[in-house]
Amino acid sequence: YPYESDDPSVQTLRSSPDNINLMLKKNLQERVRLAGVKVHNFQMNELSYAPEISAAMLKKQQAHALLQARQAIVEGACGIAKLVRDDLGSEMTREDRARLAANLMTVLVSDKDAVPTVSL
Repeated sequence: YPYESDDPSVQTLRSSPDNINLMLKKNLQERVRLAGVKVHNFQMNELSYAPEISAAMLKKQQAHALLQARQAIVEGACGIAKLVRDDLGSEMTREDRARLAANLMTVLVSDKDAVPTVSL
């Protein structure tokens, strides 16, 4: 069973551990039945991967988290830009609104702090 999958219909160790434990218990019971053994419980407590596999899985999880965080930031920045546009829109030209939206997006989405400047 895969650890995780982009396909929601696939049972994975991460999303369906109880179902997979049950299937593994049934599989084990079939194998030991002839010896007269009864399996009452089966549960995976720990799963270890080779270091290079673990590192690749961690990178993938970090990449997904970073993408989700940036998506939330962009959505928030778009909302702020729309609010500012709605409040000041009638007093601004089309170019001013576009520049304001671009500047807000740059400041809000950037991973570095903004440096305030004043046009003279």
